[in-house]
Amino acid sequence: MSGLEQDRVIIFDTTLRDGEQAPGCSMTLDEKVRVASALRDLRVDVIEAGFAAADLVMKRSFHCAELAHGQIELNASVAHWDVEREQLTVHSVTQVPYYLHLMLAQTLGLDSAAIRVVKPFVGGGFGHRVEPLNFEMVAGALARAAGGTVKLELTREETFLTHRARPDSDIHVKIGLTKSGEITAVDAEVVQRGGAYAGYGLVTILYAGALLHAIYRVPASRYRGYRVYANTPPNGAMRGHGSVDARHAFESMLDRMAAELGLDPFAVRRANLIVPPYRTLNELQVNSYGLPQCLDAVERASGWRERRGKLAKGRGLGMACSHYVSGSAKPVHWSGEPHAVINLKLDFDGGITILTGAADIGQGSNTLLTQVVAEVLLLPMSRIRVVATDSALTPKDNGSYSSVMPVRIFTPQRTSRSVRSSKAGFG
Repeated sequence: MSGLEQDRVIIFDTTLRDGEQAPGCSMTLDEKVRVASALRDLRVDVIEAGFAAADLVMKRSFHCAELAHGQIELNASVAHWDVEREQLTVHSVTQVPYYLHLMLAQTLGLDSAAIRVVKPFVGGGFGHRVEPLNFEMVAGALARAAGGTVKLELTREETFLTHRARPDSDIHVKIGLTKSGEITAVDAEVVQRGGAYAGYGLVTILYAGALLHAIYRVPASRYRGYRVYANTPPNGAMRGHGSVDARHAFESMLDRMAAELGLDPFAVRRANLIVPPYRTLNELQVNSYGLPQCLDAVERASGWRERRGKLAKGRGLGMACSHYVSGSAKPVHWSGEPHAVINLKLDFDGGITILTGAADIGQGSNTLLTQVVAEVLLLPMSRIRVVATDSALTPKDNGSYSSVMPVRIFTPQRTSRSVRSSKAGFG
């Protein structure tokens, strides 16, 4: 598979038997060609020199099964078509109301000003709803056709078929380490079964390779990612979008190599720590880095040195590290605005209304915004109201990805700046 031409696109049929060819395809199934998209190598120039400098080089393969989100709340949408105004209003369980707004306009051929999207207070999505889904488009189309209101609620089986969860993955990792545990080179290949549609698939396979970086120093690396079309439910984002399975493989490799070199797993991680600010080979910028303190705290709290290797039969003590990116350099719904904005309105009764497009899916962004505004304006929280995720009223927000992005990254930073500037206007 690694010998495939760059950017070659091949569609395959999973119903074929070994040796059979799909119509119009010159390659057979037993050649294991199930590739729909390939990412260019991230870095190749010094990879072999890196492995040559290693005292130990190890290569292993890992298989990780497909995994569904299993969110309790079923997919549901209520759409209303205003016949006189020719306007559509959609209430849905989406994590990305403004992305849904964009796709409704494109799918139904409507002017964006003719669409209103409202996200009620919903439960967790865990990545299942980070892209507009088919039932939302269908509800909008049916409402327009009926000239009225349509409610569409999926069954549990239909929600599973909509899917968009973590893909079945085959991961091949090769790592070089020095005797002291320093990484000299990393070579990785990831093949993900993406299902019937692409969706966020290219992002999923990108993250699998991109996030091999930014937690440890990696002086040389090569990554090949392949996303496979299959006649199964489409895959996409799920908690740690794209990175979880690859990180599991990487950390497992470090443990195995540490054991072979006679090194403690903590020592191997500490041998590869980053000093911020740091720019990775694939151009990720690391400005904050709490891993050294985290390692120290976990080692102490777990009783690592006292307990490891001394527990009862069948019990063990292990460790691993992981990380994730913050923010979005290139949001899907680009309008030139910041990633997230809030507006504050001084009401006639002396209260403050927060207008926010941030999608609260249980992670508490509405509460956090209330706390931030109350602290900056020196007001009790009882004087503050929140109006959230109504495209007719609230400013644009890029959405809640996985579970906590807007709380930790998008919303608070913009909120602090917005509140401070607004405070000056209140006198």
